[in-house]
Amino acid sequence: MASKIFEVSGFRDKRFVFKDRDDAGKVLAEMLSPYYEKAKETLVLAIPSGGVPIGLGVAKGLSLPLDLIIVRKIPVPGNPEAGFGALTLDGDVFLNEELVAFLRLSPKEIEDQITKVKTDLQERNFI
Repeated sequence: MASKIFEVSGFRDKRFVFKDRDDAGKVLAEMLSPYYEKAKETLVLAIPSGGVPIGLGVAKGLSLPLDLIIVRKIPVPGNPEAGFGALTLDGDVFLNEELVAFLRLSPKEIEDQITKVKTDLQERNFI
């Protein structure tokens, strides 16, 4: 399915859009239902731990199976709360190329951050 951005004008300028993560999952399922009513080979993936209640709501709302995907954020050097990509347990790397370019991250900086995340996953016995 091609990417689609949903614009919900009622969500604009609100501090809290949803009551909680369960509510977010229900609302998201309602928004996605026209696209997945007849989906037979679709799987909802949730990222633990915060994404699980949302994924569960989507999966229930669309009558689809749910599974977990373990990924780790690749943090921006000097700002561990911000991320410029993600690393999967399989070692797949997904980068936000626009952000990498904006931050002018060098290939070495990128590789150093990926190595740190891989090491963390290994120490936690995820890999």
